[in-house]
Amino acid sequence: KRTTRTDTILAKRGTIFSSDGETLAQNVSSYKIIAYLDEKRTTNPNKPQHVVDKEGTAKALAPIIGASEEYILNQLNQDLYQVQFGSYGLNLNSLTKKQIEALSLPGIDFVDGSKRFYPNSTLAPYIVGFAQTNDEGQIVGKMGVEAYFDEELQGKDGYTIYQKDRKGYKIAGTEEYTENEVDGSSIYLTIDSNVQFFLEKAID
Repeated sequence: KRTTRTDTILAKRGTIFSSDGETLAQNVSSYKIIAYLDEKRTTNPNKPQHVVDKEGTAKALAPIIGASEEYILNQLNQDLYQVQFGSYGLNLNSLTKKQIEALSLPGIDFVDGSKRFYPNSTLAPYIVGFAQTNDEGQIVGKMGVEAYFDEELQGKDGYTIYQKDRKGYKIAGTEEYTENEVDGSSIYLTIDSNVQFFLEKAID
């Protein structure tokens, strides 16, 4: 039990379309930034795998993720294997990820994820509703169609079970079992996006 680890494979939430095929709600890639602090991760001093310059790292990250240097430095000064940066380090888009990667900061890495995106956010917003990412990384419907059809949109998460060492790495030569995820169903509404657009303009 001590060495067994289970990693969740999150199912992709279904897309919500209008009757004429316009995307009203969809999943897009997002990223969570993490920092490795344990010096034992580094086996080659020329290629450090942990945060070496904490002050410099805090100064470089602050303007990009919108956190203060003091806050980032407090996170980096903890006696932990790895740390995150709260809401500042969540739901980063690919452009922000590339901007951080370009800095080549040792020990800084990303965890892939997804978030809900509404391309036509002003189109029938109270009908489409909205969904948010919970603490487990799962997107959950909170209002409207997103909430009413949450179970259909969710799909079913998968998982991988394997044996890990003290650092959390898979032990070579041990068995691994994976149950694949089942992505959520997409939903087509009866709303025509063109009619809805002109209707909302008329009401305004």
